[in-house]
Amino acid sequence: MPRPNRNLMTEDQLKRWVLRQLGEPRVRVELHPANLADIIEDAKEWFIAHKGAMRKARISLTSGQVEYDVPEDCDAVIDVAMPGNPTDISLVFAPWLLEDEAVPYDVFAAPESAGLYSSYAQAVQYSETAMRVISADFNWQWDPVTRKVLILPQPTTSYDMELLYRSTSLTFEQLDYFDFQLIKRKCLAEAKVLLGGIRRKYPSFPGAQGERQLDGAELRQEGREELEKLDEDIMRSNFPLPFITG
Repeated sequence: MPRPNRNLMTEDQLKRWVLRQLGEPRVRVELHPANLADIIEDAKEWFIAHKGAMRKARISLTSGQVEYDVPEDCDAVIDVAMPGNPTDISLVFAPWLLEDEAVPYDVFAAPESAGLYSSYAQAVQYSETAMRVISADFNWQWDPVTRKVLILPQPTTSYDMELLYRSTSLTFEQLDYFDFQLIKRKCLAEAKVLLGGIRRKYPSFPGAQGERQLDGAELRQEGREELEKLDEDIMRSNFPLPFITG
C-alpha cells in the first residue's frame, strides 16, 4: 500500500494551485476545467514514460505451472523476487553421514584452517553450483506479447513470488515529495503553453480603462523553456534500474 504523504495535493487542489500561479482570482485565466484535467493526465503520462511508476505485486505460484498472469496495469516486468532456496545439504554430504548425524564441518579444508563458518560457506557455494549444473536454479522471463511471466524450471512446490513492475497508471499517493514537485511543475508549464496559445490569438481586449495587452507570446515561451528544463531534471532524478534477469 502506498504510504500517505501530507505534502501532496489532490487533483482538484492541484488544478486550483495552477490557476493561482497564473493569476487567479485577480486575473481571469482562460482555461476550461477540461483543459486542466487534460494537463494533469498528460503530466502523469510524461512521468510514467520518463521515470516510470513502479509497483509491487505478490503472485502465488503453483506446482507444475510455468506461466503466470500479471496485474492489468503492468507495462513491463522489471524484476522477480523469490524466497531464498535453502541449501540442500544432501548435495554436499554423503547420505550415510547424514543418517549418523555426523556432518564433518572440516570436510572442505585442512583441520588447522577449517571452521564452522568456512565449511558452511563452501557448502552453500557447492550447493549453488550443483543446482546450476542440474538446471535447478531459479530463472524467469517476461513475455510482452502474451503478457505473462514464465518461471523456469517449473515450480515443484507452491509458494509466493514478488513482482516489481512498471505500471501504466499513476496516483499521487505513489509519489514522494520530490517526484510530486516534478508533476506540479509539469502541469504549470503545460498550462502556460496552452494559455499562452489562447492569449496569443487575442493580443489585447478592451477594458474600462482602455485597451489591455495580453502576455500570450511571453507566457508561451516561458512555458516551453520550463518544459525543456523539466525533461532534463526528470532524467537526472532517475535511479539506476536493478539488474534484470530472465
